[in-house]
Amino acid sequence: MRLLNIWGSKILSIASKITLVKFVLLTLPAYHASHYLVPKCILVELDKLYRKFISSKSDGAMRLHFVSWEDMCKPMSKGGRGLISCASKIAALRERMAWKFFQDINSFFHEMLATKYGEKTGIR
Repeated sequence: MRLLNIWGSKILSIASKITLVKFVLLTLPAYHASHYLVPKCILVELDKLYRKFISSKSDGAMRLHFVSWEDMCKPMSKGGRGLISCASKIAALRERMAWKFFQDINSFFHEMLATKYGEKTGIR
C-alpha cells in the first residue's frame, strides 16, 4: 500500500483512483474472502486504506472527505460511485461457505472442518 500511495497519489486523478480501487483493489479481498475465512478486522482495515488512497493529495496530505464512504459505496444509479465495502460483504461470503459445507459432504472442505470440529452431520 505504501508503494501504491506513492505512485497513485502523484499520477492519478480522483476518478482514476476510484476506478483503480473499484476494479482492482476491491476484487482481491473479495476473492480471498470467498475462499477463506478472513477476519472482519482485516477487511475493515482494507476499507480504511482504500479511503485514504482515494482522498490523498499528490504531496501525501489528506483531502477533506466531501462524501462519506457509505455514499461512495452506493450504486451509481443512487448517486454513489459503485464501490463495495469489503466489510459489508463478509456475512454473505460466510453464508456461501456454510452452504457449500452442508451441500457437499464428500468435499475436502467438509472433511477438513468435520475433522477439526466434530463428526459429519449429513444435514441436507
